[in-house]
Amino acid sequence: MKRYFTILGFWALISPFTHATPFIVNEPTQLAMHALVYTDYTRAWVNFKKQNIDRRSIIKMSTLSDVFLQKYPSKRSQMIDQWLELVESEEVNNVYRQTQIIQLARLWSVKYNFADKEFRCVLSLAGYANHLGQYKKARKYFNRCKDLLSNISSKSKQLAFWNAFGTFCFERAYYLEAGRAFNRCAELARSQSNNHELAIALSNMGSVYAHFDDPEQAKLYYGKSYSIRRTINDKEGMLTCFNNLGSIYKKLNELDSAEHYLELALALAINLQDTVSQGIAHCNLGAVYLGRRSLVECEKEILKAKRIFLEFSMDDWLGYTSLHEYDLNLILEKNHRHNKVLLYKVYETALAEKNADLELRCLERLSLLAEKEQKWNDALRFHQEEQHLRDSLQNFKAEKALIKLELEQEIDKEKRKVGQSFEQKLSNERQQREKQENWTYSIAGGLFFAIGFGMYFRRQTMLIRIQRKQILNQHKHLEESHKDVQDSIAYAQKIQSAILPFVEDVEEVFPNSFMIYRPKDVVAGDFYWIQKVENGHLFAVADCTGHGVPGALVSVVCINALNRCVREFGLEDPGEILSKTRDIIIEEFEQAHVDLKDGMDIALCKLHDLQIDYAGANNPLWLIRGKRLMEFKPSKQPIGKFIHPKAFVTQSIQLNHGDKLYLFSDGAVDLFGGPKNKKLKKSGLKNWLYETIHLPMSKQGENIDQLMNQWVQNGEQIDDICLMGMEVK
Repeated sequence: MKRYFTILGFWALISPFTHATPFIVNEPTQLAMHALVYTDYTRAWVNFKKQNIDRRSIIKMSTLSDVFLQKYPSKRSQMIDQWLELVESEEVNNVYRQTQIIQLARLWSVKYNFADKEFRCVLSLAGYANHLGQYKKARKYFNRCKDLLSNISSKSKQLAFWNAFGTFCFERAYYLEAGRAFNRCAELARSQSNNHELAIALSNMGSVYAHFDDPEQAKLYYGKSYSIRRTINDKEGMLTCFNNLGSIYKKLNELDSAEHYLELALALAINLQDTVSQGIAHCNLGAVYLGRRSLVECEKEILKAKRIFLEFSMDDWLGYTSLHEYDLNLILEKNHRHNKVLLYKVYETALAEKNADLELRCLERLSLLAEKEQKWNDALRFHQEEQHLRDSLQNFKAEKALIKLELEQEIDKEKRKVGQSFEQKLSNERQQREKQENWTYSIAGGLFFAIGFGMYFRRQTMLIRIQRKQILNQHKHLEESHKDVQDSIAYAQKIQSAILPFVEDVEEVFPNSFMIYRPKDVVAGDFYWIQKVENGHLFAVADCTGHGVPGALVSVVCINALNRCVREFGLEDPGEILSKTRDIIIEEFEQAHVDLKDGMDIALCKLHDLQIDYAGANNPLWLIRGKRLMEFKPSKQPIGKFIHPKAFVTQSIQLNHGDKLYLFSDGAVDLFGGPKNKKLKKSGLKNWLYETIHLPMSKQGENIDQLMNQWVQNGEQIDDICLMGMEVK
């Protein structure tokens, strides 16, 4: 019987291309396949569903298609398209079944070398994976699409990819990649004269700059997008631009312009019967009127916005609108009890939606409300939660600022090259002028020649002066640009200083201690870290890959990973913290397009009572007891990618009163100097410690800092230095 149905199934597949068309009416598979060949997707899926289709039955049907594809090579492309169009026909309404069918179409595309069809399959799979929350899998599919782009000549398909990839990166907060993708979309749209897609790409670029806290650039891109959309009469796009421009002007506190664009957005939304956009415009207008203290108009806009957001279950926007209502009630000093319930309800919404911005706004108001009611415990708790969330957001802002700073430094390097070429040109012009002057003086014997060449010399001199003035102006512009970059680096130093604990905080936690922190450049890859836990204190000294801006970028990622291990995962054991930190850092760097092997070396300790727990990645712990120095060895592996990674091991050490502990980065032992300009090495640092061991810890730190200066003298520090010492009391 099985053999009978196999033969019958194969005949049903090829029968549409022959004169005979026999069918077995009671066999749904044959009817489905026949309908698929004739692109009748509805009838095909009805017959598929009669079999209660699952992965196994799909594979059976794919086998029948495979037999057909091998038999008729000219129909391969058509059959693959028909399987994909079956999914896109919306007859298949189960995501998992859709992905199974697309995977089969992809296998055939690879088997028969259809690069464009594989690209179509993989792009669809990336979209489904993103929809299901499988972000790592979606990233892999997008990377495969990039590999296939070289074989894809269709600019419309390339545009579809960069648009989808940019949206994915934007939703995942990879704003640098999103900006590059949307910029690529804009280039492709211009080359195709596709104004609709160009307007969308420019609007997306504006949103990227808005998240980079650069409202001026965001306003510029939104304005360009609006100009194009007005030209092509894209009213839905114009509505989006009006709302975006209104939000940006509100953020810049230019309330007149904000009100103008939001009123335009509201009028157009009413014309288009777009209720959701009406709600957004009402909410933003309420905020504008609140800023102006136009309280009656504010209350009207808030009520209209709340009615719409409740109808469409838009919890985030309802939360922002309710906060405006809370602020309004505070000003009017009415309905205190209702206002308090309203604020707590918004806070619950922020936690449920995982909206950090909304949560932060609620915590600010809850802390002030608790202080007003003299509930000091609640006020302290809300303030601590607010500070913790603000620190997390500050780390995120620091990463964005350093990314922008790195791009500015690249631009500065190019400008310096241009400046050098200008200097060379100036020198050449000066030499040329000297030659011309010598030539003029040498032929001054005759009046006729003197007059003729005098006029020539004057003309050339004027040209040289003009060119010299242009060069000097350009050089001045380069100096101003260089100053801007230096100012940006100085601001980056402030950001990094805000992330690191103050040296005074270290001395407050460990009174008998010292800290020597000497970046090679303005910002550093080395850092020190302290965290209070339930049973003691964690402290560490770490050395990230590189120094300067690249090292500082890596240090932000590493500090954030250490904080997550303690605050999010509740870890206190140093070995477990280092193992988890390695996993977080590898996961973060896997998002890059290139194979990043950055990471850090670190010595991490937990001090509680007279016991210290230590774990290290290439960085040791030194303990001096009396006149004996004991070195506790680290694991010979970094925090980052490694060929054969192992779990980090925690060493527990019983301490005595008077023991002295030292943590340091390799910059402290790699100092070049001395009489023979040699490296200090560990032996040199040990000698310095023994020479100053009798001093109090603060004095010992000052003496070692002076010894470092004497050692280097007029030489150059080649790496960041971080050295921490403490005495156990």
